[in-house]
Amino acid sequence: MKKVNKKKHNYGIPITIILVTLLVDFSVILFMKMKKIDNPDDYKYISKYADLINEKVKVVNKYHDDFYQDKSLSFYLDTLNESVSSYEELITNYTKALDGVTETYKKVEKQCNHLYANADTNNLCDTIKTNYESANNYYVNDINTYNNYINTYNSNIKTDSNEKKLNTVTLKYSYVDANQDKIYIGNEGE
Repeated sequence: MKKVNKKKHNYGIPITIILVTLLVDFSVILFMKMKKIDNPDDYKYISKYADLINEKVKVVNKYHDDFYQDKSLSFYLDTLNESVSSYEELITNYTKALDGVTETYKKVEKQCNHLYANADTNNLCDTIKTNYESANNYYVNDINTYNNYINTYNSNIKTDSNEKKLNTVTLKYSYVDANQDKIYIGNEGE
């Protein structure tokens, strides 16, 4: 009796051809996408906003410095009520300055959520994100510090005293991690 020869099917060659074809297709698509992203106009656009944010962050940093260094402002509990109006004015201006940084950042945020082949473009985006994150987070930290002093002051007012309680500032912003590195630059309180 003769043995029937069963044909062995070799699926390895067709599978290899399909995988190589998919790899080539993926590489071509990725190359085309990177080429589209690295438009020279993107660099100009991002560069323009990097300069704008840098200028606006300088203003925010001035308010941050004034928050702690202005001699007319005092965090001493016995004179805090005398400094409140100055602090409120400073915080109002500080908030407006950060509003400007935030508005500018939002105009370039989408463009900076890509990885560019051009290292200069990536560096500009990293700088924009770092500047925005630090300005925002230092602001939040400063307002939290101010509110903590106000709360301490209010808790030390005696019930039979004529002193009135001071108002805390409502935070408009919260801590951000713009560059998504899980490090919140400027967040010193948490």
